[in-house]
Amino acid sequence: MDEQLFQQIKGNIDQVLEQLAASTARAGRKESDVRLMCVTKTKPYEYVEAAYKTGARLFGENRVNELSEKFASFYPDGEVHLIGHLQRNKAKDAVKYASSIDSIDKFETAVAVNKYCQEFNKKIDILLEYNTAEEASKSGFTSEDDFFATIDKIRELPNINIRGLMTVGPLYADLATQEGRDAVRGAFRHLVKLFNAVDVRHPDLKIKELSMGMSSDFDIAIEEGSTIIRIGTKLFGARQYNI
Repeated sequence: MDEQLFQQIKGNIDQVLEQLAASTARAGRKESDVRLMCVTKTKPYEYVEAAYKTGARLFGENRVNELSEKFASFYPDGEVHLIGHLQRNKAKDAVKYASSIDSIDKFETAVAVNKYCQEFNKKIDILLEYNTAEEASKSGFTSEDDFFATIDKIRELPNINIRGLMTVGPLYADLATQEGRDAVRGAFRHLVKLFNAVDVRHPDLKIKELSMGMSSDFDIAIEEGSTIIRIGTKLFGARQYNI
């Protein structure tokens, strides 16, 4: 492993963990309440290995092909989540290599996931993605009625465990302004509201995860109750879409 790359990534992770600690302290929460997910999309496996060697154990990938290429054979204590939109025709590889699928927004996708879980004799955790920013470019549920009706159906699938919810805040909010930060905070509060409603309707599910917050807005997400922050750029630099 390239020592310079390792030291750079270690320094970045340490810095984010320091920011995480400061954000949880401001919110009156424990550091252990929030997990850092290292998002390695578009980055080669060397970056994954470097992050793992620093102590990172939770990873996120956006695309199934990258998930299968990088994590087909991974450390047993590593936890890998698919966080990008899942097409049903790629559900088999997603189920095969992921610990969790965090982007379910259709019952039909959950049915495909359940089918392959049965084939592999496996149960899998999922998060339900809600489009709290109401942006057409994003995936996720856009109707609360559809969201709750879909949960009623998904929970009957025997090989799927609903563990919580996921969202992406407004991507182009100007976080240097109060208006921008308020827009992001509002999106995260919407997800918390949905989380609480699901917990009331389905207390037996014991949902626990709120996956919200990325490199630019994770401090706000932590203040609003996030349990998983998904960090890529701050750890690994700009994305490389030519690989």
